[in-house]
Amino acid sequence: YYWSFLAQYGGLSKIKIVLKGALKKAYGFSWVGQFSAFAYITRKFETDKPILHRLLTLYCTIPEYPYHFLLFPEGTDLNPRSKASSDRWAEKNGLPLWDYVLHPRTTGLNYCLEVVRARSGIDAIYDVTVGYLDGPVVSKLGIIKGQPPREVHIHIR
Repeated sequence: YYWSFLAQYGGLSKIKIVLKGALKKAYGFSWVGQFSAFAYITRKFETDKPILHRLLTLYCTIPEYPYHFLLFPEGTDLNPRSKASSDRWAEKNGLPLWDYVLHPRTTGLNYCLEVVRARSGIDAIYDVTVGYLDGPVVSKLGIIKGQPPREVHIHIR
């Protein structure tokens, strides 16, 4: 749904996204992401660090081409397995348990901010939360079958 938002406001052609490495093999989407210089990561920071560094450095070398860098600090969608993992992490770190969002993992985000600040600066950071009228979307299968949520709310801070 964030794609629709960017398309509405003219930012779709400027987006750079950090995605799970498995999506690099997804039919159709993979060539678009590779052509657009999206970052495919393993979610193991030591493995991903050089990938992020190379791509962020590339993005920063083109000052006349401002871009939107989309990173999901939660690392995944809200589903029962990711919720349980987030809850375990929160308990281990003495944080409150949340009902409708996951706790972000900030190592990669902080690294990306460090690299970009050192090279070109940052105009803005947006915290985007997507909410669904019917509650959290657990499976994309319904969307693929043409059964999207009745209403989607995008909160930008």
